[in-house]
Amino acid sequence: MNTNVNRPAKFDEVVKPAAAHYDQVRAWLERHRAIRDVSPEALTRARRDKHEHELLTLNRLGAIDDDDLRDAFCAITGLPKARVDVSAGGLAANLASEVSTAFLDRHRAIILDVNEGLVVLGAVDPLNDELVRGVRFALGKAVRLSVLRARDERRVRADRLASDEDWSEVQSSVDDGDGHGALEFDRDSPVARRVSKWLSDAVEMRASDVHVEPRANQLEIRYRIDGVLETVAREPIDASNAVLARLKVLADLDLGQRRAAQDGRTTIVVAGRKVDLRVSIVPSVHGETAVLRILDRGEVRLDYAALGFSDRERAVLEDMTSWPQGLFLVTGPTGSGKTTTLYAALSELEASNKKILSVEDPVEFHFDHVTQVQVAPKAGVTFASSIRSFLRQDPDIIMVGEIRDSETAQTAVQAALTGHLVIATLHAIDTVKAVPRLLDMGVEPFQLAACFGGAMSQRLVRRLCPDCRTAVPADAAQASLLGIEEGLRTWQRGDGCPNCDGTGYRGRLSVAESILSDDAIARTIREGADLEEAAEAKRASTLLDDAMGKVREGLTTLEEVERALSK
Repeated sequence: MNTNVNRPAKFDEVVKPAAAHYDQVRAWLERHRAIRDVSPEALTRARRDKHEHELLTLNRLGAIDDDDLRDAFCAITGLPKARVDVSAGGLAANLASEVSTAFLDRHRAIILDVNEGLVVLGAVDPLNDELVRGVRFALGKAVRLSVLRARDERRVRADRLASDEDWSEVQSSVDDGDGHGALEFDRDSPVARRVSKWLSDAVEMRASDVHVEPRANQLEIRYRIDGVLETVAREPIDASNAVLARLKVLADLDLGQRRAAQDGRTTIVVAGRKVDLRVSIVPSVHGETAVLRILDRGEVRLDYAALGFSDRERAVLEDMTSWPQGLFLVTGPTGSGKTTTLYAALSELEASNKKILSVEDPVEFHFDHVTQVQVAPKAGVTFASSIRSFLRQDPDIIMVGEIRDSETAQTAVQAALTGHLVIATLHAIDTVKAVPRLLDMGVEPFQLAACFGGAMSQRLVRRLCPDCRTAVPADAAQASLLGIEEGLRTWQRGDGCPNCDGTGYRGRLSVAESILSDDAIARTIREGADLEEAAEAKRASTLLDDAMGKVREGLTTLEEVERALSK
């Protein structure tokens, strides 16, 4: 190994054959439990790749996180972390024209700076001697290494490549007839790079959905970030067929079908971790439109505190999971976090010895301690049929992803009546409306009264960015709404900062209300009377009360409360 490279003293003191260093990096990763399990096929592929070390291939496959890989290299070599502004569009990629960008791309490196006698090089793999020798030979300068995070290198490369691409060339590579030309797209084709960049940017910006929408004269790309849609790109309408064909290839959908809706799913690797995508494609008057739901387990903390529940609602959820039987419902509109709340409840039960079964559509997160079933109507697997099958599996807890029809509602109630705890989501405006919704679905009042344990309704509001929020005196209207004295300082949205992408908000939190059943509520359900009065006595606070409390704590804003509760 050539040691005539400008490296920190610690690196020079431990110079050994490269293989020994890689072994030390692997040992560091294993010691920090930073290598996830991979399939035998993926491991074979990693060991077969001749262009890079096995650890880097495992990073590409999602078995090693970008940050963990960088930290391991830094710990073993003593080299610093590379500082790169990915928003600079490539930064120093063209500072040294003598070095081929193809060479740098192949070795996953970027030139950060060049001066009279030194080139500063950021490398995903700092043990790559071929890279160092090539740069030093081309420039005739000493090389100072730093360790580059893999996603930063990908972002810089993608930005540079995207700026050089012509959509007319992309479109010409797609068969306008049946789209089978898209089968020839590989990950290095222009359209594949563009789509990959959109998806990886969406994951890194914490988007929950990516919308690919053809308009009359352009293709619009929008991300839903913290519940709000933001346009991130507008492309020529001629690019539409190429982009949709690429998405179909990723999701293994029918390229020739353009007149019917299609659903699929795929997995991508972003920042060294696997991210699931649920793909929905629907024909429109201007061409096919796609929505990709991002299911990123690494971005979601499945615990009640992180989700923003108040102490009272957390206590209700914690107590509910200990019930021996009964029906508990989580209600709210689409996108209000209902399923995530049930997942948090399942996560809390990880250390329990209970038999837990769930039926979902789709299965968004996977748990080792839960037997999860994916709905497949064509195969006869429905919510109702799965619940009936579960009753022969000796369950303690049954989770129903959604009660959406009469058969599911009645089957779920029967399961709760026969000595099981059933937790489920239901589309209803608030906790009180959950009961008439089930009655409208054909559930008998006396059966519901016997098993109904309680309900929670929730919404999601954007969380104020703690780094740029500002405190201002409350005016008379704000003071009245918040129940505080006029002039007292209250938190407001700031001007935005890099940590929140300039929005003033970062992340979301739940606002919720709940009721637990008692004799009065059971009697009201049994008699078919209006539940509002009986529920009012049991409901300690409403959605609005909980939301205003979070505004007073500086967690969200009045504008967010108005937006969320108007649904």
